[in-house]
Amino acid sequence: MKIVNKLKGKTYVSTLINRIMYAAVLFIANALISRALGVKLKGEYTWIINAANIIAIIAGLGVYHSIPYFNRQKKEDEDIVQRYVNIFTLQALVYLAISAVIIACTGVKISIISICVLVIMDTFSQELNMLILIVDIFKRNKILLAGAYFNLITSALCYLTFKDNVVAAIIVLAMFKGFYIVFYLMAMKKIPNPFAVSMKKLVQIIKFGYMPMLSFLLITLNYKVDLIMLKANSGVSAEALSYYSVGAQIAELAWFIPDVFKEVLFSKTAKKNNYDEVSAVLRISNAVLVMVIFGVVVFGKVMIWLFYGTPFMPAYKVTICIFLGIPAMSWFKIIYTLFNAQGRRKTSFFVLLLSACTNIVMNYVLIPVIGIYGAALASVASYTVCGVIFISLYSKISGDPVHKLILMTKKDIKVLKK
Repeated sequence: MKIVNKLKGKTYVSTLINRIMYAAVLFIANALISRALGVKLKGEYTWIINAANIIAIIAGLGVYHSIPYFNRQKKEDEDIVQRYVNIFTLQALVYLAISAVIIACTGVKISIISICVLVIMDTFSQELNMLILIVDIFKRNKILLAGAYFNLITSALCYLTFKDNVVAAIIVLAMFKGFYIVFYLMAMKKIPNPFAVSMKKLVQIIKFGYMPMLSFLLITLNYKVDLIMLKANSGVSAEALSYYSVGAQIAELAWFIPDVFKEVLFSKTAKKNNYDEVSAVLRISNAVLVMVIFGVVVFGKVMIWLFYGTPFMPAYKVTICIFLGIPAMSWFKIIYTLFNAQGRRKTSFFVLLLSACTNIVMNYVLIPVIGIYGAALASVASYTVCGVIFISLYSKISGDPVHKLILMTKKDIKVLKK
């Protein structure tokens, strides 16, 4: 209890510890699903998830991106949390109706039904996940970790009872998203009322949020377009697609580091600018990422063999390639939160557009030549373009030279202890 009490209020440390545990548990759960699906179906499963993620971003209309901005503008007696819960619920109901029409028109196709269900669940859970950050980040962290354990249990059951079954894996993922929807709503103690949504206010929110939504869509395309273009290329086998999907999945272990700082800054920049803190976070993130990348280089083969099995061992080289672009993209992830809160939506959008175009063009050129390694190099190039431009822009705004945003200092440790 003493340790827990000491961590209370130390937002970065507690969130970092929570995220490490979350990433570890989720990694094991994903490995079990990968083993259950096998080399041939793993790529197909990942393609369905990526397609659903991209559509879910568009379906979200950028509503949750407006939370920090409108939280700054709210009046003292205004219940902004209830307003957003109502909007999110209305969206879910609308997309449920649209999904029913799509399924009725296209027939019973597993891939389409899976994408429709995941779009609704992913949109609602992600929106609530961001909303609860301004309510109680510590309570959110507990729910996040509990959901990971729930996913581990259901993934283990899927591994033991449903081999080579994509539908079972999709159901496990949908249950995972549903867990968060239920418990986030319970934690915020809000009863959804979609009929109380003010259309005038909704239009204002969408007007603000559509540009960050387009920016986030470009971010996701940067992460996901490689798998989609690999799938579309007839020269890439199902096995190669699975190897690449494992490499991308392992790379997600490193994403949790900037995500930790991004989530804490989301709640902090919703109130005011924190240039000193953002600069410190950039340096801390760099230091931690270097250690993570070193660990993957040294222990990556053992990790793949232990968690995914011998059939997935060819994924090691492409995993290392993908990891080369992670430090630069982490700069973007951290700085983007501040820019969004400040209303710098167009800046973020055009930088991300350039990055996504770089990714798509290089994928188009390199995949036919060197397959999955071409996709990995395209991702590294696009991540680097995005990260370098963002950190350069931030340097001008904050007044901190770029070279002072790279290496961690003793003063930065105080940010973690604060």
